[in-house]
Amino acid sequence: MTVTVTVTVTEEFRAPCPRCGESVPEAGSRCAHCGAVLLVDLLAARPTADERTAYAIARELKQQWPELDFLPVKQGLATATVPIATAVTRLRARELAERLAEHGVPTGTTPHDTATSPVAAALQTLRRRPLLPVGVAALAAIVAFLIVARDGDDDGDPIPARRLAGSSLPAPSIREVADRALPALVSLRCATSSGTGFLVSDELVVTNAHVLCDRGRTPVEVVFANGRETGGRTARQDERLDLALVRLDERVRSVTPLALGDATTLQRGDEVLIFGNPLGLDFTLGRGLVSHDARNLMGVLYIQVDANINPGNSGGPLFDAAGRAVGIVSMTVGETTGLGLALPVNYLYEAEPPYLPRPPGADSAVWRERLARAAAEDRRAASEITEIYEQPVLAQALMYPTHQGPAGVTALVVRRFPGVPSSEKYYFSFHERRGDRLLCSALGEATQWRPLRLEEIDGLDERTHEWASGHGVLQELHVGEVQVQLDRCPDARELVGSELWLEDGDAETQRIEVTALSMPLPLGRGGAARR
Repeated sequence: MTVTVTVTVTEEFRAPCPRCGESVPEAGSRCAHCGAVLLVDLLAARPTADERTAYAIARELKQQWPELDFLPVKQGLATATVPIATAVTRLRARELAERLAEHGVPTGTTPHDTATSPVAAALQTLRRRPLLPVGVAALAAIVAFLIVARDGDDDGDPIPARRLAGSSLPAPSIREVADRALPALVSLRCATSSGTGFLVSDELVVTNAHVLCDRGRTPVEVVFANGRETGGRTARQDERLDLALVRLDERVRSVTPLALGDATTLQRGDEVLIFGNPLGLDFTLGRGLVSHDARNLMGVLYIQVDANINPGNSGGPLFDAAGRAVGIVSMTVGETTGLGLALPVNYLYEAEPPYLPRPPGADSAVWRERLARAAAEDRRAASEITEIYEQPVLAQALMYPTHQGPAGVTALVVRRFPGVPSSEKYYFSFHERRGDRLLCSALGEATQWRPLRLEEIDGLDERTHEWASGHGVLQELHVGEVQVQLDRCPDARELVGSELWLEDGDAETQRIEVTALSMPLPLGRGGAARR
């Protein structure tokens, strides 16, 4: 099999600084003349036609620019309400815009807001992960687990204009919901974590599993809104659902537990309330809007809510218009600050065995139908990811000094083999272009293949790890190490920062930046150094 690879060096593009007007590189992040921040956010001017189109375009962008987060890109394309890319250089924004224009997606940019709180900045830092060394960045970006919340300043306004199902009574006001719920809310704390929970019986509290410490083996401190303190221990948890029950050390008979509702009654546009402890501000009420009533992530259904996002509210309740707890606030989507996800409480009483009794009126048939549809969508998503690796995928290109002196290049390629890879040699051609000009070409071959191991993938959280393993997404994937012969190339050091293009027959050209290593690769090993 012969595969052609092309390397391109991009010319320096310059543009005026928006503050001082001096000419500065588009690839810069700060003006050297006045210190202005040059980073921008890229947004779609209008939503794409459908979610499948948004998925396909997002996957293509993620493959070419692995530093992008897949879900925010997809969400930005599908809704045009959140950025496709956040805090990128003007050069990167232009490159993305040009690629999106090829798909008929108009875009625009806005200056990136750098007035970020220290907590938000810390979260952003945690989300900035290096390029994945084996070309499976799409997996690590499927979901980002952050704590969600929304601050509120509501003063008792009624939840708008509808009647409760099966009742002639109007919905309770926000103040009434808050007054009823507050005594049953708790703040949960342990050595390395804090979050929210809510009372569902005189001795059981519902929360997220990730709020607990040491996988639930460590006791937690439980604090009620009236200042009462007690302890608690994990009674049951599900890591996949990020769901947990905490049993209190003492019964609380003076507090009415929260009534559970049915998340299948929610519709897009419904207003919901959130209670929790954002940024350590205990027992804060927030307000949101249902933007999707059955969002499917890795086979788990969520209520997607437009709400302000803050850490500290994981495990808190999501209330419907009747003041019933219909969800457990669980996470946000990628780097966004306005999209929260809540786990439907139906998972509590529809589990086998159930965590809690089913509330009156809950529609089990509708819930089972939704679960079946989610499972089918999940299998289809896993299949689409699997198909990526039926052909070679260029994962990384490393420029390194050798022990003998001259620089060399190793490319990592990922592809699927049924069983053990054959001993055949795989040939690759490398071309470097500066603008439209071909600079050089080189031949490489991949003779060493090894199985891909999940633990090698940077940024792959435990839940995604489990999902990938369960669906066989990485089954039979192998990493090939390609040693590039640069005999006909100029000084190899000039290749640093260029783009390596891989063209495989009729498949779309793959591109990746050539990265420089400061130390030689280990002697006797042809591949990239371990991180």
